[in-house]
Amino acid sequence: MIEFKCPVCGQMTSIHEESVSLGAEVLCRECGAILLIDKVEPLVLTELDLTDD
Repeated sequence: MIEFKCPVCGQMTSIHEESVSLGAEVLCRECGAILLIDKVEPLVLTELDLTDD
């Protein structure tokens, strides 16, 4: 498991190492935000914006 800090809620959560790949989407279990993996080493996540503009 890899721990990370959610950029939306600031809480620590974890994901399986197998889920970590560039462009993958992960879910924050604390706030429900969908996060996009922008960088693998070090792990960088950003919130995925699902709104239609």
